[in-house]
Amino acid sequence: MTVREELLDAARALVPALRERARDTELLRRIPDETIADLQAAGLFKVLQPACYGGDEMDLATYFDLVRTLSTADGSVGWVYSVLSVQTWAMALMDPRASKDVWGEDASALVSSATAPRSGYIDKIADGYRIDGQFGFSSGCQHASWVHVVGIPRNAPEEGLRAFLVPRSDFQIVDNWNVMGLCGTGSCDVVVDSTVPTYRVHSVMKTGSELSDAPIYNVPFFTIFPHAATVPLVGIAQGALDQYLTLQKNRARLFGGNVADEAATQIRVAESVADLDTADLTLSRTSADVTAAAASGEAFSADLSARVDRDRVLTTRYALSAVDRIFANAGARALSLDNPIQRAWRDVHAGAAHPASVPEATLAAYGALAFGVDPMASH
Repeated sequence: MTVREELLDAARALVPALRERARDTELLRRIPDETIADLQAAGLFKVLQPACYGGDEMDLATYFDLVRTLSTADGSVGWVYSVLSVQTWAMALMDPRASKDVWGEDASALVSSATAPRSGYIDKIADGYRIDGQFGFSSGCQHASWVHVVGIPRNAPEEGLRAFLVPRSDFQIVDNWNVMGLCGTGSCDVVVDSTVPTYRVHSVMKTGSELSDAPIYNVPFFTIFPHAATVPLVGIAQGALDQYLTLQKNRARLFGGNVADEAATQIRVAESVADLDTADLTLSRTSADVTAAAASGEAFSADLSARVDRDRVLTTRYALSAVDRIFANAGARALSLDNPIQRAWRDVHAGAAHPASVPEATLAAYGALAFGVDPMASH
C-alpha cells in the first residue's frame, strides 16, 4: 500500500466519528481536542510536512483528497485541517532555523495563521520586526503552538506581503468566533505582542525549500493557500449530498408518494452530482498541472496561474449550486439544527464568503488575459 493510500484510508476511517461529533463541535465553536488527537494519531498532519521532520511531503492531489474526505463528515474539521496543513507546508519554505524552532522538540507541533489586521502595526526594526496588534480569522488557533501573522510592514511597504512566525507565548486568543457557518473552526482573533527575528519572517512570493526538493514546495503561495479555503467546500457539499440521498430515500409525502420516486427530485440529484463531478475533475486537473509545473522548476506561466485561479472560484460555485439545490428539496426536517444537511448548507455559504472564493476580480483577470489585455489595466 502506498503512503497516499494509507493516508486516505486513515481519513476515511475517521469519517463516522467526525460525523457523530459534528453537532458538538459546532456548539463548542472550535475543534475538540479529541478530534485533533485523532488526526495526529492517523498521521494526517504529516501530508505536507518535510520528510526530515517525519513528514510525507505528498503532492497536491493527495492533500486535496484528504481535505475533501474529512470535509464530507464535518465542514469545520475539514476546513481547519486544510488551513493548518498549509501552514505546515509554509514552514518548509522558511529559513531552516524557523522549522527547527517549531519542530525541533516536537515534530507534531501545529501552526495557524492570522491574515486580517484589525488594529495595531507591524514595523521593521534593526534586528527583525515588531508586531503589536490584533489579527483575525486564525482558524484552529486553539491547537497551535505558533501562528503566522500575515501582513505588510507599515514602515517598509516595499517588502510586500510577509508571514511572521510568532510563538504561543507571544499571542493571546480572543474568543470572538460566533458565526452562522463553519461554527466549529474556532477562527478567533489573536492579539500579538512580539519581536520576530528576521529568520522567522517569510516572503509569500518565495518558493523552494532548503529542507526538501519535493515539487510541492515549488508551488506558489497564491496557488496553494487560496485552495485551502475552497477545496473543503467541495467535500462539504458532497457530504450533504450523501446525507440527502440517505435521508430522503424513504421519505413519504404528506399526500402520498415517495420523494425518491419524483422525477423533479431525481433531476435535482443528477444536477448536483454533475456539479460535484465537475468540481472533482477541475481540482484533479489543477493538481496535475500545478504539480507538473512545480516539478519542472520553471516559473508558473501567467496563463496557468490565471486558469487555476479561474477554476478555483468556479469550483466554489459548483459546490454552492449543488448544496443549494438539494437543501431546497430536503423538507422541513432539514431545518433542524441536528440535521447535517442544513449545517452543510450554512458551512458552504460561510466558506464561500472567504476572499479566495469571491469570483469577480479573478474571472475578470482571466477574461482580460484571454483578450490579450493587461488585467491591471482594467482595474
